[in-house]
Amino acid sequence: MVLVTGETKSDWWHRSGDEGIYPRYELVDEYRRHSNGQSFHVVPLSVLLEKVGASKETVEDVRREELEVSRPLSLSAIVKDWPLIRSQVKASGNIGRRVEALLQQTDPVAVIARTVVLATPYEFHRNRLSSVEVTEVIISVLEALYGGPMNISVTSHGTDDLDVLSFDDGPPV
Repeated sequence: MVLVTGETKSDWWHRSGDEGIYPRYELVDEYRRHSNGQSFHVVPLSVLLEKVGASKETVEDVRREELEVSRPLSLSAIVKDWPLIRSQVKASGNIGRRVEALLQQTDPVAVIARTVVLATPYEFHRNRLSSVEVTEVIISVLEALYGGPMNISVTSHGTDDLDVLSFDDGPPV
């Protein structure tokens, strides 16, 4: 049997660091007990498509989607990816360089659902980072990395206000 899944939770896989290396013994044992000793393979959809001869373009498209979906969205992931996020913002064009300069003084401080909360020490930076033009750049990078609609909220260090900007249906007019 071939089980096609993108599941990466630790109750399915023996792990080395953040990577699942083979299915948990308990899962294999349970399947074998209920199938008279048959074996099974666990593969992501991209591997199955490759094995059945799908086009390289299709396989690569699916692999990209699998990577985006599997990238965890948590504060620790955002903090870990912060240098990558900043460099991708910087590479996004003329405004990107200016935005990245602001992000040098900005810290991700929380993740609430699909909203990344950023804190900056200066009111000027908060106001600039909260502008539609700038939030569009940051959100597009976050969406490319983590998949799906994203939001950001920009606050000043030491305040409790959350000025959440939602772009689920496109930027406000």
